[in-house]
Amino acid sequence: MAFVQKLYLLHAVIIQYVNCLGHSLVNVWNALNHFHGVGMVMNVVQNNAVGSDV
Repeated sequence: MAFVQKLYLLHAVIIQYVNCLGHSLVNVWNALNHFHGVGMVMNVVQNNAVGSDV
């Protein structure tokens, strides 16, 4: 019975870890999307600057 309890505890810990990891990945993904958006804006600004310079 103790083995089953340990297995259940381990299962709960793994679920918590996966949830935490998933949340972290979502945060990283959102941050990357945000920076990607900023990067695209900067590229447009740079392209416009180069275009008007020529």
